[in-house]
Amino acid sequence: MKKHIPNCITLCNICCGVAAIILALKGAFLVSFLAMLAAAVFDFLDGMVARAIHAYSEVGRELDSLCDVVSFGVAPAMMLWGLLEYSTAPLWARIFVFAIVPASALRLAIFNVDTSQSSSFRGLPTPACAIFAGSIAAWADVDRVFGSVLCQNWWFIIGAAVVLAGLLVSRIPMFSLKIHSLKWSENKELYCFGVLVLAVIIPLIFLRYPWPSAICALFALYIGWNLIKGILSR
Repeated sequence: MKKHIPNCITLCNICCGVAAIILALKGAFLVSFLAMLAAAVFDFLDGMVARAIHAYSEVGRELDSLCDVVSFGVAPAMMLWGLLEYSTAPLWARIFVFAIVPASALRLAIFNVDTSQSSSFRGLPTPACAIFAGSIAAWADVDRVFGSVLCQNWWFIIGAAVVLAGLLVSRIPMFSLKIHSLKWSENKELYCFGVLVLAVIIPLIFLRYPWPSAICALFALYIGWNLIKGILSR
């Protein structure tokens, strides 16, 4: 019975992902984003619980990736597609937002067989991609001015989706946001990044920007930090 607990948590992930897709189709982007965040919480918990009770399984590993394709591949693409419904973007252009779906599937397949990604990543992690894309739609939902500007400049939404898809399948080194210990020597980069995040997000809070904007800024900084680090390390 114990070995099924992590899998049950993983299935909660995909249930939240399906809910996010349905809500996105109805134009409820903020609630859809909350469902996606819930999926991310379950995605984090299943691995943590599996390690805690020593309930690893090959089925659980494959199930996790299948659920992630729905919650962090299809769901963010549907949120961006739904947002474009309020724009003048032609149908042929909107289709490009679905580049996130196959890129996410390929990213997860590579992750499953790449043993070098145990403590860091090669390419953008699918949850980070999904939360960044979802936060854009959620921000547009709660801030009508931002939403209007975004829909008028619909090319930004499509461009962001294509860039995210490219980052998913790239081999750019990216650090993990998970903290395994509090030691400075093991988390130098993460702590420095945390200081930068606070320096950007705190002003957003004081200026009373909607909370999805802070999450959007967090993951935009995460992507930018890793891209700059990758360029400088060459």
